[in-house]
Amino acid sequence: MLNKPKVLLGTTISSYKDYILPLWLTWIKGLIYSNINILLVDNSPDKKYHKQFLQYGFEIIHTPINNRPIREVMAKGDEIIRERVLSGKYDYYFSLECDNFCPLNTIEYLISKNQQVISLPYFASFADETYILIQDNQMIKTATHTFTNKIVNNLNYYSFIKYFDGDIHQIYGSGKGCMLIKKEVLEKIKFRVDDTTEGYPDSFLYFDLFMNKIPNMIDTSTICKHMNADWSVVKEDT
Repeated sequence: MLNKPKVLLGTTISSYKDYILPLWLTWIKGLIYSNINILLVDNSPDKKYHKQFLQYGFEIIHTPINNRPIREVMAKGDEIIRERVLSGKYDYYFSLECDNFCPLNTIEYLISKNQQVISLPYFASFADETYILIQDNQMIKTATHTFTNKIVNNLNYYSFIKYFDGDIHQIYGSGKGCMLIKKEVLEKIKFRVDDTTEGYPDSFLYFDLFMNKIPNMIDTSTICKHMNADWSVVKEDT
């Protein structure tokens, strides 16, 4: 492909991901795409934590927690990345969370689908349960000032199994652990949370996409390897 679109791979990192971060930082060097830059936003309590990773050659910005709720810190980190996409004149933001592993050709593959927003699915473990992070359109009854936070496993088996057919589906939400977003979308939507509604920045992203009538697509031909840890270890008041 000539004149490949310019891509920013961005994600937040933290000392809470220390169990997987060194491996992930080594692994992403193998991603097969030439016109790419990488920006990491570190929200660890220790402002010096990220310095051990400068050897990998990636730009890393530290944004402290400062007694803020974790979801606010996450939204701030996402906003730093969004603003860089726009100011750096990138064509795409590739959101790849630092515990998620996708096929090495994923960026070019997702670009080829020519969608405004498209993801690969992955499983996540919470306590003793494991879910595939897909929020189905069937969950949306009305769209007012709120959003749904349910996931596909609350559906019956026959609704669930369609997400393993290898096709592309329009959904409500999928997590942003492996998501490609066109620049034009980020010109309309900011990453955010608010004090009146529960949820993390990805939940607000789904809602804002829905309200702006921007299709949120998922490619079910591949499932990423997600090595997430228990969120209960993350302290809000660090």
